[in-house]
Amino acid sequence: MSRLRWLAMVALAALSACAWTQRENRPVWNAFEASMVPDSDAAFYATLPITLPLGLGAIVADTFVAHPIQVIDDAWDDAGEVWGDIDLEQHYYTQAGFMPLRALATPVVFLGSFLGRSMFVWPSAEQQAEWQASLRARQRRQILDWLGRIARGEDETRYRRLAEPIDETLIAAVRAALADGRAGGRILVYQAVAASNPHLVDWNEALADTSAVVRYRVVALVPKDHEPDAAILETILNDPDEAVRDRARRRWAK
Repeated sequence: MSRLRWLAMVALAALSACAWTQRENRPVWNAFEASMVPDSDAAFYATLPITLPLGLGAIVADTFVAHPIQVIDDAWDDAGEVWGDIDLEQHYYTQAGFMPLRALATPVVFLGSFLGRSMFVWPSAEQQAEWQASLRARQRRQILDWLGRIARGEDETRYRRLAEPIDETLIAAVRAALADGRAGGRILVYQAVAASNPHLVDWNEALADTSAVVRYRVVALVPKDHEPDAAILETILNDPDEAVRDRARRRWAK
C-alpha cells in the first residue's frame, strides 16, 4: 500500500464500512495512484503538495461520481424486486390492493439502495448468490419438514409455497402428504401446489377426495387451464354435498 493511500485510509478510518475501501469501488483513485504517485521516498515527499490535493480530488470523484454510476444498475434491480412474486391468478384482489403501496415503495427502495451502495461496502454478486442459495436450501428444508408433518397427521394452520427445485424428493413428499395427511393438511398442500406449481398434482384425484370439505376447496383451486375428466366432472357437478355441488356448478355447469 502506498503512503498516499495510507493517508487516505487514515482519513476515512471513521467510515470503516466506506465503499471507497474496496479497490473495485475506486477506479479514479486506482488510475491516479498507478500513474501519478512515485515509488521512491524522495519523489513521494517532493510531489506531495501536488499529489495530495489530486488524491483528495480522486477520492471525491470516486465517492460522488464514479462509484455511484457503478451501482445504479444494482439499485434499479433492487427496486425491481418490489414487483416480484405477484400472483394475480390466485390472489388477485390482495395483490391488486398492494399495487399502490408497491408503486410508492419503488422510488424509496431505489434511493435507499443507491445511497447505501454508493456509501458503504455492499455484498458482491457472488456473496449475494451464496446467501440466496443458502436461503433457498433453508426454505426447502422447511417445506420438506412441513410436508412431513402433514403426512404424519399433525395439525398445520397455514400453507407454504413450494421451494425450488421441484424434484423427485419434493414430489414424493407432496404425494405422501396427500396420501396420509388429514383433510385440513391436504387442503393446505393443494393450496401450496396451486400457488407454486399447479401441474404438480392430479386435479382429477383432488376433486374425488373423500372429504367434502377438501372437494369444496379444491373446486376453487383447480387451474383455469385444467378441464376435469368427463366422469369426474359429472360426479362433482352432482356431488352429494350441496355446497360442493353448488360451487362446482357455478364454475363448470354449461
